[in-house]
Amino acid sequence: MEDYKLAFIYGAGEEVRGEIQNIGNAHDKDELHINCLLKFAKNKYGDVNVFNRLNHRHRPEIAAYFFSLFGHIVFFNITRDAKKYGKMGLFIMPLEITDKQKESLTAFVKTIDDFHVDICYDLKLIDGILDGREIQAFNGETPEKLLEIYYKRASLLTTKSKTI
Repeated sequence: MEDYKLAFIYGAGEEVRGEIQNIGNAHDKDELHINCLLKFAKNKYGDVNVFNRLNHRHRPEIAAYFFSLFGHIVFFNITRDAKKYGKMGLFIMPLEITDKQKESLTAFVKTIDDFHVDICYDLKLIDGILDGREIQAFNGETPEKLLEIYYKRASLLTTKSKTI
C-alpha cells in the first residue's frame, strides 16, 4: 500500500464485492488525494451529479464520504515522511459492511500492520460539514486491533438503531 495514495474495498455495484483496488501514486507529491478521487469518480461514476460538482478545493474526506454511500470502504495513505513520522492511514467506512468486505478488510489490514491508522464511521453530512465518529490509536494499537474495536462499536450502533 505504501506505493498508492488510496485503496477502495468495494461494497456493491459493477465491481465484485470485497474487491480491493489501489489508485494514485504515493511517490508523486504533486498528485493530490482529491484529484485521484475525482478522476476515479469521473471514470466510475461520471453520471453521478455530486461527483461532477466536487473539485480540487474540496477535502478528500468529503469525496470519500460520497463513495461510502455506495457502500465502499476508502483507505487514504496519508504518509508524509515515513522515516520521521511513520506510515499513516485513514479509513472512511460506509454505514454497512458486507461479509465479503469484512474478509477483504481483514486481509488488507494485515498488509498495513506497520501503519498508524484512524477509522472514521457513522458519517453524516450536516450543513456541508462532515460529521461522525472516529477511532484513533493512542497506545500503539495495530490496524487489526482498531478494526476489532470498530466492529464492536459499529454493532452497538446497529443494535441501537434497530431498537429505536
